[in-house]
Amino acid sequence: MWKALSAFWAEQNELQERLLLLNRPWEEEYLHWADGELHGSEAPPADGRRHSVTRSGWCPGDRFPGRPTP
Repeated sequence: MWKALSAFWAEQNELQERLLLLNRPWEEEYLHWADGELHGSEAPPADGRRHSVTRSGWCPGDRFPGRPTP
């Protein structure tokens, strides 16, 4: 039961991180790695917080695979 609860919690956390990124579209311009490619054009702030990707490596740019990257 604890394993299932842990998996559920991890999935909910991932969905929350994705929602937060979708609500901050300007962060897509910060440099970040996603699917082995470098996305973005600006250096991220040095505040220690993760920007532009979730812990699993998902970024909002993955929603549009044909979109050109800057």
